[in-house]
Amino acid sequence: TSVSSAALPPVTISTMGKIENDFNNGLKLSYTDANPVLITPDGAIKFKDGSILATANGLTNQIPIFSPWVADGSNIKFSTGNVWIGARRPTTGIHSNYKLSVDGKLVAQSMYVIAGNSTAWADDVFEKDYKMQSLPEIEKYIKENKHLEGIPTSTEVQTNGIDLGSMDAKLLRKIEELTLHLIRLDKENKEMRALIGK
Repeated sequence: TSVSSAALPPVTISTMGKIENDFNNGLKLSYTDANPVLITPDGAIKFKDGSILATANGLTNQIPIFSPWVADGSNIKFSTGNVWIGARRPTTGIHSNYKLSVDGKLVAQSMYVIAGNSTAWADDVFEKDYKMQSLPEIEKYIKENKHLEGIPTSTEVQTNGIDLGSMDAKLLRKIEELTLHLIRLDKENKEMRALIGK
């Protein structure tokens, strides 16, 4: 069966389920799987399985018939594998298990990082049994290690990057500990001024 018009080259559908269309003297789209092509009463063409081979200038690309992008109501989801945007993606190391990789700038008006568990945040700092380092202990650690305890070093960040949710929790912990130290120092200062005033 052939279908053609004055504007377009002919499309040929063979009885073996092969579709061919020649464009510009050399581009051919063909369905080469042995399974038949189904032409529905409304004129739609459906493939049982296989793929379309697109050939141009001696180069052939395989185009999957079934896309992993699936419509879900007004949304769209990727049903299998991972997604990456850009020229590069992590293939080894701690980030090779990515679901979405972007090689370049990512811009968003808002972004939420959902904590994996209820202990991921730093509210335990305000519990009565929380053991907090003293200021002399913090000073000693900084002199020996050149960074705050529990915070990754610049080398670690350059190598592994940072987990936004985890890093926010670590920074919040330091802020909360610093707040408690300031409250304690303020109380001690007031007590000392009261003694001096006497």
